[in-house]
Amino acid sequence: MNENVKSVLQIKHFVFDELSFKRKGFRQPDVDELPFEVETTVRKRGVNDYLVSLMITVSKENEFDASVRITGYCEIDDNTPNLEVILRENASAILYPYARAEMTLLTSQPETSSVVLPVINMHEMMRNAKTSVPADSAKET
Repeated sequence: MNENVKSVLQIKHFVFDELSFKRKGFRQPDVDELPFEVETTVRKRGVNDYLVSLMITVSKENEFDASVRITGYCEIDDNTPNLEVILRENASAILYPYARAEMTLLTSQPETSSVVLPVINMHEMMRNAKTSVPADSAKET
């Protein structure tokens, strides 16, 4: 591979650490969009070795609470410029589609409308220092 196009960030493994679905009641009338939160955590494990966790939480009043946490085992040179930004934004952007798909599967329960999270711009979300996506963002199907 051409070294000029190789990413400085390598995700060696990723796993779902937590999948949670708690029913609070029976199916409620559908709403066009549900609020959801996205939280990113970066932890250093060793030399050039980091864990990046992405937690997504969705709640539908009187129906359910659901959450998905995925962790990527990342390798990146500790001296890489913008290390924190690359880990927080780029790794999260790579992990998000997997968490998004898992949230849809998790909420595809009897008597529940499945949740399809929107595609988001992780860079803009982190740049604006938001830890959650504004309300009216997740779609029900």
